[in-house]
Amino acid sequence: EYTDYVIAKGLMNGMDETHFAPEGSLTRGQLVTMLYRISGEAVSEQELAALPFQDVKSGRYYTEATAWAYARGIVKGYETGAFLPERQVSRQEMSQMVYGYLSYRRVLLPDGTSAVQQYRDAGQIAPWALEAVGQMTAGGLLQGDKTGTFRPLDGSTRAQAATVLMRVADLLRGALVA
Repeated sequence: EYTDYVIAKGLMNGMDETHFAPEGSLTRGQLVTMLYRISGEAVSEQELAALPFQDVKSGRYYTEATAWAYARGIVKGYETGAFLPERQVSRQEMSQMVYGYLSYRRVLLPDGTSAVQQYRDAGQIAPWALEAVGQMTAGGLLQGDKTGTFRPLDGSTRAQAATVLMRVADLLRGALVA
């Protein structure tokens, strides 16, 4: 259901003509591109010129999306000045990026202050990701596994991204905005 939705809406593509690769790795560049697609917005030449990440080269599939997301405060990159678009996005990074997008859209989510504490591995979630993981959990957009762990450092899969994107689209259709 989720993969059918994201493909039909043009939010994700298959890895080739016949394979979606649901358990395949999701990169930071792929996720930012999906958020850019769901936004339906365009990036300006000024935003492209202001992109500070030395590892986001012109003409890549994620270049415009990264410039768009950076200009709107959705992504910040690393202290080194890199964005690392080809790196697999962790679950806590996915939380932060999707939460950043929803914040940019001014979507109100339920209070997630205590939601993080339900995870057995809550202490492994980076301080910068705690609010995002809590809000994404409280909003029903991301959840832990059957053992009650969030696994913040684990890489995200394409299937997880499809699920989150469909939930985000559903949320946006009925969203309360600030």
